[in-house]
Amino acid sequence: MNNVNIKKKYLEIQDEISKFPIIEGTDWIDYSSVDWVTGIEFFVWHEDEFLLLKRSDKVGNQHNLWSNIAGYMQLDVSLERLMCVELEEETGIKEEHIVNDSCKMIDYCEFVMDDTDTIWRHFLGTLELSSKPPIKLDWEHSDHRWLKPSQLDEIRHEMCPYLGVFLEMDLAQKQTR
Repeated sequence: MNNVNIKKKYLEIQDEISKFPIIEGTDWIDYSSVDWVTGIEFFVWHEDEFLLLKRSDKVGNQHNLWSNIAGYMQLDVSLERLMCVELEEETGIKEEHIVNDSCKMIDYCEFVMDDTDTIWRHFLGTLELSSKPPIKLDWEHSDHRWLKPSQLDEIRHEMCPYLGVFLEMDLAQKQTR
């Protein structure tokens, strides 16, 4: 999906989720009464390595599996801004470590997880760091690891579904940049 179509899809979904209830006392969308959720997933790169986070047993699904960074869509927050917010929340990495203009949306996809009937409507993104700052994990994760794409097979049996496919999409996009 090209950038124009990604932006168009983002605006369509923003319009749809604007009708969803908000969790009281927050600005978070309440997805509990709908059959789909939307968010972002993205890879964080430093040179030829990408960051993976191991999901903790405190999250709602995919416990103890390696994943990229992900987050739920928020109303009136751009996808690029949401990437910066999720990066800092989940790893402690501040926006100042992101290479200028490297926050990019690369695709949009819909999928159903094996363990649920929920439809996941995700925007896929990528960003580059200027250095590898210390990682400070939040409660959602128990470990982190930097990998080269060639090392993915080392953890293939313990990674989230679709992660390999998403990485291939990101790598294909990197080759065209």
